[in-house]
Amino acid sequence: MLRCCCGSSAQAQADLDNDSSSRGPGAGAHGAGQRRSLLSAIEELSEGICEYNERIEALPQTSYPQVELLKQIKGVGTLIALTFLLTLEDPHRFGKSRDVSGYLGLQPGRRKS
Repeated sequence: MLRCCCGSSAQAQADLDNDSSSRGPGAGAHGAGQRRSLLSAIEELSEGICEYNERIEALPQTSYPQVELLKQIKGVGTLIALTFLLTLEDPHRFGKSRDVSGYLGLQPGRRKS
């Protein structure tokens, strides 16, 4: 499952407030404003990433049931399984399983002399 890290900006905001207050009143106000702006941008991007992660997780349930079979392999999650399936397109076009690894560039080449 793809992990979502939404909500982590609350801790970052608390750290920012502690950092600003430890320097004394008025110290680094401009820098704190820039950091808040950056934190806001990071939060927006994180929310977008979370939304896409949820969409990726839902996609196999409706369109690609083979993903569940591939996810049974240790280390293979939804994103890897989907990428594999979408890259291969039609697995029946390969005569042997070795042909798949060659197609994906996973089979080491042999030097000819």
